Amino acid sequence: MTRTVSEVTELIKSLRDGEISLEELASRFREREWPATPKPETYMEVAAAEEQDPAPDPPGSFSEVYSAYRRRELSPDEFRVLKTAAVEGMNAGGQEANG
Repeated sequence: MTRTVSEVTELIKSLRDGEISLEELASRFREREWPATPKPETYMEVAAAEEQDPAPDPPGSFSEVYSAYRRRELSPDEFRVLKTAAVEGMNAGGQEANG
């Protein structure tokens, strides 16, 4: 079985290996498109979703950054910088889609 490695995982590895700086990675996080998780819209969709097991997060989602932090592959300061950059990128993407 071949394991697919996402762009986010590769970027974090590049940071750890000293191939890119934290500032470069934060810039990439601001510019990339983050996968959206579909949200139920109607009461019936919400009720049906509550009865199902949650779907796994899509590859390349922010959960990979959080997992790297939990594995201590990122320091608290690195995680804070990357979290802020990812939120800025997600907000910018949402503004363009809605604007």
